[in-house]
Amino acid sequence: SNYFGAIVKYSKRNDYSVFHFMPNKDPGGINIETFIKQHQFKYFDGIYENLPPHDFINLLYHAKMIVGNSSAGIREAAVTVTKAINVGLRQEGRLHSPNLLQASFNEEDILDCMNAKMDLDYDQDEYIEGASDRIARRIMSL
Repeated sequence: SNYFGAIVKYSKRNDYSVFHFMPNKDPGGINIETFIKQHQFKYFDGIYENLPPHDFINLLYHAKMIVGNSSAGIREAAVTVTKAINVGLRQEGRLHSPNLLQASFNEEDILDCMNAKMDLDYDQDEYIEGASDRIARRIMSL
């Protein structure tokens, strides 16, 4: 898949470890799960079905980046100020912090986003800071 190809290329080029979290039971999740199980020793340094919340946040906090189409790239990565690439349309339109870039399922698009994200630094989390004021203004404008 283009998604996995981009991650594998980027991680090998930069000597990064790749940890994968199994998909939830959304449509298409079984196909992803099958691919992961077939290639787990070839591409991934660790595969997780579940982690306690504090372990997941700790892993995310120390990660260089999160890539996928999970809400974790929007919510938890915003709190830990972890660079995030959202792949596909599943999370499209959701409020997110500047730590996140949107990519299509095209391998080059994903790689371009990963390269761009690693060149940026985030000192504060704009998703948290001032979020209540922005949410209130948005509600009042409806």
